[in-house]
Amino acid sequence: MLVDVGLVDRPRILRANPALSRITGYALGRLLTMSLNDLAAADGGDDRVTALAQLAGGESLIDVAQDHWLHADGRDIWVQLNSTPIGSIDTRLLVVLVEDVTDRLAADRELQQLALHDPLTGLANRVLMVDRLEHALAATRRDNTQVAVLYVDLDGFKAVNDGSGHAAGDQMLQLVGQRLRSHLRPADTVARVGGDEFVLICPHIGGHTHARALADRLSALLAQPYPIGDRLAHVTASIGVAVSTAGEGVEDVLRAADLDMYAHKRRRRGQ
Repeated sequence: MLVDVGLVDRPRILRANPALSRITGYALGRLLTMSLNDLAAADGGDDRVTALAQLAGGESLIDVAQDHWLHADGRDIWVQLNSTPIGSIDTRLLVVLVEDVTDRLAADRELQQLALHDPLTGLANRVLMVDRLEHALAATRRDNTQVAVLYVDLDGFKAVNDGSGHAAGDQMLQLVGQRLRSHLRPADTVARVGGDEFVLICPHIGGHTHARALADRLSALLAQPYPIGDRLAHVTASIGVAVSTAGEGVEDVLRAADLDMYAHKRRRRGQ
């Protein structure tokens, strides 16, 4: 399409082809009464205006960017814009090549989800958990705060899995994940790192006392019955706690939480 960016807050569409009509859902005649802002979603407006202003000012570079548009039927579409000025610096015209990349971005997001999340529960997997913990520990060194790591291992899960079948075991793991996620703050991370093992990362914790109190609340929460099929199933949880100290790395904190969990499991299951 050909765009007049003389007024960068309302860059007018001067010429378009049928491909743009197919991408946006608008008839060609309607497109020629619109500006780029009429196509665009509300987010990113300032960046869009700034980029167009730079190009309208005579930039000779080809500008490639992604933008969030709305289809004529109201659904979200994502487009890649390849824009370059034409003519003299005073013409303020841009030729813009538009490519619909909605499906490509959706596929990329799905691949990222699969790579970083547990497929059964939707929780973070070990790869994402380690990355989150690295960032949390780095923040503690900057802010002089602490991060707590809670290592959760279910007691009695094997009996449920063996007695009621793998489908029932999978449903229980999903319910455990939902309970853990619902009880924590948005900034906390819940990850499934093994069959019935979960790791919780809680930044800006108020020391070991607060972390242990959280573990006790979670232990009581996870001990409540689980509706599995037409019956109620029960498990308990052994929870180990580690609170970061200066200079500790990811493996140090995870090992400390893991060892604490096994100490609780040895003393009494479900403690």
